[in-house]
Amino acid sequence: MRALRIGAMVFGAALIGMEVWRSLGAGRGLPFVFDDVLVGGLLIASAVLMSRDTTRRRAFFTASWGLAAGCLYNGFFQAALTPTYAAGPLSPSQIVLWLGLALVVAIAGTVASILAERVIT
Repeated sequence: MRALRIGAMVFGAALIGMEVWRSLGAGRGLPFVFDDVLVGGLLIASAVLMSRDTTRRRAFFTASWGLAAGCLYNGFFQAALTPTYAAGPLSPSQIVLWLGLALVVAIAGTVASILAERVIT
């Protein structure tokens, strides 16, 4: 579980950083940045809370991973199906690649958080 918690913190911070970097270059407004900042913040917060494994904290942790997967699913297919998708400093094909990789990581994190063995503290 420790590796998954660290992964959630790194992934959450990367989501926030990449979205801010991409959006600044594309001139996108704050509402378009907010969803990834929210998801990244929830991943980081839930990973910190998982230092003590309780049923509610585990549910929050898994829900954070699931929300990340859901948001990235929408973003991935929007970018893949829209040739003129605003990618900022990245080309549209690069943004599809990065969103696809992030989607795979988020799905893996969701599954791993569901299957992780409970540590009773």
